[in-house]
Amino acid sequence: MRTRPGLADPRWFAFCIAAILLGRAAVARPWWAPAGASNAADFLPADRAFRVSAQLAGRRLTVHWDIARGYYLYRSRISIRMQGSDRLAGRWRLPAGIARTDRYFGPQQVYFHAVDARAELARAPAPRAAPRLEVSYQGCAQAGLCYPRIVKTLVPMRVAPSSPAPVPR
Repeated sequence: MRTRPGLADPRWFAFCIAAILLGRAAVARPWWAPAGASNAADFLPADRAFRVSAQLAGRRLTVHWDIARGYYLYRSRISIRMQGSDRLAGRWRLPAGIARTDRYFGPQQVYFHAVDARAELARAPAPRAAPRLEVSYQGCAQAGLCYPRIVKTLVPMRVAPSSPAPVPR
C-alpha cells in the first residue's frame, strides 16, 4: 500500500519551498523593469494626487488644486472653459510655474504643492445660479508615472467676497 508524502518527505519539503518562491516571484517586479521602478499600486489615484475645487466670490472665480507630495501638474496642460451663458471679463490667470525638463514633454513649467487659476466674470451671476466650469489638467508623479488628461465639471462654491483691508490713518 502506498502512503501519502508527509512533512518529513524531501519531495513535500521541496514542493513547499518552490510554491513560496514562485508566489513571491509573481508579485515581484519584472526582470526588465529598471531598479527603482514602481508598480502602479505605489501611486495615488488621480483624484487624490490632484484635488481640484472651485470658488465664486462676487464675480471672482478661483480654481484651486492641492497637489500631493511627490506629484506635479503641467502648466501647459491646464485648461478651463465656461459652460452655459456666463462669460469671463478676461482670461484665466495662472502664476509662473517651476521650469523643468520633462522626459515626456520636454521643457515645461510645473506646479508642486498647490496652484490657483483666477478669472473675473463679466457680470455677477444670479443669486441662485452658479457657473459651470469644465476643467482639464494633467500631471505626473516624480517617481515616473504620468496620468492621462483629467476632465471634470465643477460648480464653484459661493463664498463671501473679501473686502480690502482698512487703510491705517
